[in-house]
Amino acid sequence: ALSVLPLIPASLLKVRLLTYCYGEVYDEKLAQEAHAIIDTWKDHELSPAELEVSEYLNSLETNPWTAWELDE
Repeated sequence: ALSVLPLIPASLLKVRLLTYCYGEVYDEKLAQEAHAIIDTWKDHELSPAELEVSEYLNSLETNPWTAWELDE
């Protein structure tokens, strides 16, 4: 995924991939890039998919180990 990310234009797809990758490795650069794209969406009402991925990223940042704790 990390080799494909630079090839994808700023889009919902890229934010999803950045978010899912961030959820696996918690590399702050991935979250920052996702937020930079999300910030460009402020000119319009978010679609359900945009809202979902934005909320998911925020939840990962707020509770980064929740998914790991649930597996135990």
